[in-house]
Amino acid sequence: MTVWKQASYLGMIGLMALFVGSAMAQNANEKKESAETAAKGDAKKGQAVFEANCGICHDAATEEMKVGPGMKGWFKKPPHKFRDKEHSHNADVLREQVKNGGGQMPPMGSMVSDKELEDLVAYVQTL
Repeated sequence: MTVWKQASYLGMIGLMALFVGSAMAQNANEKKESAETAAKGDAKKGQAVFEANCGICHDAATEEMKVGPGMKGWFKKPPHKFRDKEHSHNADVLREQVKNGGGQMPPMGSMVSDKELEDLVAYVQTL
């Protein structure tokens, strides 16, 4: 094998290693982020919180609008733009939305405890 072929093979191997390493690092960051934002609550209790506080405006069984959006598959939805900002569908965003409201949704922070909020987030993650 010539020196040029060896050099080109080594270069290709190096690029492949760089690509694989970069992909692995990105995957690790995504897992870390999802672990940090994951709900710490009880989904079964969260269902009761949802039914008592959210079900009047949100449907748990579908993605269809009632007053607010249906919550089925909410965490799987792609990011969307609202008021010139991009919003992801993760536990932190849901917590913030429930506590402080936004758009047509009233703030619910005074109506649910921190524990109930964690239970609610855990429940919505199961939908």
